[in-house]
Amino acid sequence: MGSQKHRIIKQCAYALLIMLAFVAQNARGLPTALMGGRLDMLPVLVAAIALFEGPYTGGALGFFAGLLLAIHSPMVEGLSALYLGLFGIGFGILGSGWLRRVCPAALIGGLSAIALQGVVRYVFYSRMVYGLMLADVWQPLVGELLLAVLPGIGAFYLVRGLHRRFSEE
Repeated sequence: MGSQKHRIIKQCAYALLIMLAFVAQNARGLPTALMGGRLDMLPVLVAAIALFEGPYTGGALGFFAGLLLAIHSPMVEGLSALYLGLFGIGFGILGSGWLRRVCPAALIGGLSAIALQGVVRYVFYSRMVYGLMLADVWQPLVGELLLAVLPGIGAFYLVRGLHRRFSEE
């Protein structure tokens, strides 16, 4: 009974952490832009959660983070929920079998997700709709990657602290 209660509290704490990160990265007035790129720390947070909790929790909370992004986005497709959910599942599988639970692994996973999202955004949106060249789009992508590093490190240590607090390992 106690471990079930701790698991529910831990997952609610992760959901609250995702909501706080979402509000922090989308709040008006905070300096969250660099080189034309905006702060996106949810993929790094989902990577850290998936690394510690595995594919099921990583996928569910990734889907939740993507739903928050889809609600906030002016576009109607809502693919961010599917994207972050699948990323959480995939990175949770990698984390449960091959990766160690260290900060560089979570950062590499989250930054890879941001980079993949930027490449897909370039190929399917910036190039097809606006006809922009790669030189016009790389600078905001680099800005997003640089902005995600420090909050990603903080997110990793918050997730690790929550995991240690509520786990019986």
